[in-house]
Amino acid sequence: MASLLSRFAAFFLVASVIPLLMAQSDGVPGFEGQWKPAKAIRAGQEIDSEHLAKITVSISGKSIAISEPGKTEKASFSDAKAGNPGTIDLVTERDGKSVVLEGIFELKGDELALCFSKLSEKGTRPKSFEATSDSVTLLRLKRVK
Repeated sequence: MASLLSRFAAFFLVASVIPLLMAQSDGVPGFEGQWKPAKAIRAGQEIDSEHLAKITVSISGKSIAISEPGKTEKASFSDAKAGNPGTIDLVTERDGKSVVLEGIFELKGDELALCFSKLSEKGTRPKSFEATSDSVTLLRLKRVK
């Protein structure tokens, strides 16, 4: 269970960082700030609200930090494009190597949806905001006011 939560937190951090960075590089306003997860689904399983309540996400420039009690994980994004949905690439580290995770995003007011492949192979970007396979994570964030 601890390993699953740790992997979720790492992926969540990476997914959050990409949209914030994208907003800065492509002029898409609204990503910077403090966020709280309202919902998270990984491999078709919803993460419980008790764990979500302990997580905060900070986006600044091209950096994202996901914090939970006892640790903070950081990531950045390398490419983001506005669209319906927008696309974003998250850059994180695995086993000491830099990897790129492909994702999509949607920003509506103070709500940000991110959906990412946890696979680092090119061409694995999700097509919709669903996390029904083992390789996709969906995050729905709300801005902290």
